[in-house]
Order: sequence, then structure tokens, then C-alpha cells
Amino acid sequence: TRAGQPDVIVRKKEVYDGALPSGNSLMAYNLYRLSILLDRSDWRERSQAMVAALGQAIVRYPTSFGIWGSLLLEMVAGTHEIALVGPQAASVLEELLREFIPHRVTMASFVPDDTFALLRGKAAAAPVAAYLCKNFTCREPVSNVAGLMELVNGEK
Repeated sequence: TRAGQPDVIVRKKEVYDGALPSGNSLMAYNLYRLSILLDRSDWRERSQAMVAALGQAIVRYPTSFGIWGSLLLEMVAGTHEIALVGPQAASVLEELLREFIPHRVTMASFVPDDTFALLRGKAAAAPVAAYLCKNFTCREPVSNVAGLMELVNGEK
């Protein structure tokens, strides 16, 4: 309903993640991920404020706040930002998606592309330059998924 609608007595905000996640937890997660992909600090702050608004409920009742808890964990641990740039980016992306990397966002391009923050300033290489970043700070690129997985697993 719109904000000024007079016949709405209470505007309920569902935060409990039951059998279906709450719309608010999913939106907080979406805002967080999109803030990385599109370099929107205002969306990251909004997502963090949504998590903070729940106070200790996420920690006290983790089975009732699964998506919120996952988001909180990602905020604390950080997100693996993976950029693939090069002529074989599509096939390397397909191979990469077979790997389990929790808390990740991935972007791929055949050529350097400054449109998106995650791809900005990344040089292409043959077959691919695979960059592992956190908070837009990247390690030296590797040329295959095996090398990328070594970097991911070496962070633990």
C-alpha cells in the first residue's frame, strides 16, 4: 500500500524467517550484494542498518532468522568478489560455478569493462584473468579456476 493510505491501521514488517524467508531479509541480502556489484555504499549502509535493527534477535534465535544470520555472517567474514576478464571468461565462469565458494559475487567479461566497479581497471588476459578481491582490493590475477580456488582456500 502507498504511504498515505488512510485505511491501513498497522504497517506490519515481517522479519521472521520461517519456512519461507521474510521479504525484508531477502531485500537486505539483495541490497548488500547489489551494493558490491554496483558500488553503492548507500545500499550497503541500508542493508547493515536493517540487520542492526534486529539487535540480538538473530544471534539469540538463529533458527528463526536463517537468512538474516547468513547475511550477518557474510558481513562479518566478507564477500569473495570474483572478476573474470578475457576471451574464455564464459567457459571459466561455467567451471567456476561448479565450485562451492560461500559468500561470493562474480562478474565476467570478454574485454575490460569499466561500467561495473568489480570489473573496473581489470586487464584481460588469455585465456582469462581471474581476480579475487575483497572490498575492491584484489590479489594478483590467476589464469584458471584451480589457481583461484587456491587463493580462496588460502584465505582460511
